[in-house]
Amino acid sequence: MESGITASYAMLNFQIFTAVIFFSLNGAMTRLFQLKIGKKPQAIRIYQALFCAIAALLNLISGGAAAMSAPAFVAALAFGLLFAIASHFSAECYRCGPMSLTSLIMNLSLSIPLVYSFVVFGESVTASQIAGLALLCATFALSAFCSSDGGGKISLKWSMLVLFGFLANGFTAVIQKSDASVGGGGGMFLFTAYLFSALYFSFLYIKENKGIRGGGKQISSAWQFLLASALAGAGSFVGNALLGYLSVRVNAALLYPSVNGGLALVTALISFIFFKEKLNKAKIVSIIVGVAAIILLAM
Repeated sequence: MESGITASYAMLNFQIFTAVIFFSLNGAMTRLFQLKIGKKPQAIRIYQALFCAIAALLNLISGGAAAMSAPAFVAALAFGLLFAIASHFSAECYRCGPMSLTSLIMNLSLSIPLVYSFVVFGESVTASQIAGLALLCATFALSAFCSSDGGGKISLKWSMLVLFGFLANGFTAVIQKSDASVGGGGGMFLFTAYLFSALYFSFLYIKENKGIRGGGKQISSAWQFLLASALAGAGSFVGNALLGYLSVRVNAALLYPSVNGGLALVTALISFIFFKEKLNKAKIVSIIVGVAAIILLAM
């Protein structure tokens, strides 16, 4: 019996780790596209549109084609819009600031559904969560002392973009919680959301290319472009599928800090090892404080 329980815990831990790895694929592929594949700044939009379309298709194939109520449909559209905005601003933050801190602050957005639950549903806030909110503020303050890739303090542009991305990412969780509280949209919810995100990025691509004539290739390699898009889309799909599966099997106090904190750490390692982001004491302290905030917020 004891060996069976140990095996069960080991499998759950492996699934949490797998979810973190697949979620991290999205950010890694986005940064890889910016540095190696995209030859024009606007090319990132068609990559983002394609990975969202792939994620939508995978959700549809896996059983997303089902009836959905009008409120759930509206919620899915709102989720898709906010997800697209968060992805949009996250990519822009990678371009003008540190990838490691961008991911960390994006993952700290779990504080938003916490505050929402307290205000709307009257859920209690623990002392550890209050401490987590304090550390969240400390992480924002510490990030101001971190050098960007170009040297010097991080820019005001990065600070504003990461703040709006933080808000958009946090309110996607609010929408999911609200949707679940009234019955939910089932598998069709993510299909609709990702499809709307794909349309958002397609519109941006058309808008940003308006008036541009010629100017050479936008991508360096078609197969690299398709592979990066497929991996990013599959990463979002598998990560969300595993998170949904684990959410009813693992205590939220363990699941969310493990996924959010793990994702922040894995993305930081990817940025330092593969993308050669500069590491300094301020970044190390910010990451440690931020991960501690994630753990406390979910307790």
